[in-house]
Amino acid sequence: MGRKGKELTSDQKSRLAALNDAGYRKSEIVKLTGIKQSTVYCFLKRYEHRGDIENIRRTGRPKSFHDRDMRKLSRCVKKHRRKSLSEITNIFNESIDRPFSKRTVERKLHSDGFHKRSVKKKFVSVRSTRRNEWHIAGGIYIKLLMHTGVK
Repeated sequence: MGRKGKELTSDQKSRLAALNDAGYRKSEIVKLTGIKQSTVYCFLKRYEHRGDIENIRRTGRPKSFHDRDMRKLSRCVKKHRRKSLSEITNIFNESIDRPFSKRTVERKLHSDGFHKRSVKKKFVSVRSTRRNEWHIAGGIYIKLLMHTGVK
């Protein structure tokens, strides 16, 4: 079973150890610090057994995507706002020594607050739209203008 609460800070741990070394009973330490009894008892048992207040290094697979990589990815996304996820992944992978998959980059961006959104499209004015219709429609557009009397 995993831990349910937060860990003790290093200041709290050093205070508990100092009170224990000063000769206070465990029940007195609980009253003085205001920390739960089970937490104090468990910590002091560990402290007496190991003689150290630091936590043991946890097991498990180490993270391959570090904080530095996350900052670099965030800068890349902010710099290339109009690019797609594939293009951002390619640009990001060029700047680091170990490449990440598109899905990994997507997950990390989502956890950092960048959610899926459509690429910003360029503003198209009415005038440029008419110009595009002119090229698409060809001679039909010219005939319509001539029938309405506009030259």
